[in-house]
Amino acid sequence: FHGLGTILNIWMVDPSSGNLTLLNQTFLPDTLDTSAVFSAVSGLPQQAGITLQSYVATCQSNQTDLLYLFTPAAVEQSQIYSILLIVGLCTCILATAYCLRMMKKKGSYKVKEKDETFTPGKF
Repeated sequence: FHGLGTILNIWMVDPSSGNLTLLNQTFLPDTLDTSAVFSAVSGLPQQAGITLQSYVATCQSNQTDLLYLFTPAAVEQSQIYSILLIVGLCTCILATAYCLRMMKKKGSYKVKEKDETFTPGKF
């Protein structure tokens, strides 16, 4: 596909306010091998993140989600996702238990008694 390229956007995330500042925007033209190497030694801050875009001529795609480049910020981001996942699962479990309890109280959910035996019905 002739003319297709990638835009690398390097962002600085302000830890206190969460504001994004564009540090660098690099246009990588259509080549066979596109790669980039980043290091904190080169002057990038630890809170640096990256987004990617595609372009053809003057048309650009939407940016990808911001991903952190270096370990401390990336680990912090994954820990937040883990906490949100745990909270979501606990909420689902509690909601299921609540719904089952309400169904039992209304009588539409019949629980098998110890001494009660069921016989197959006729269809």
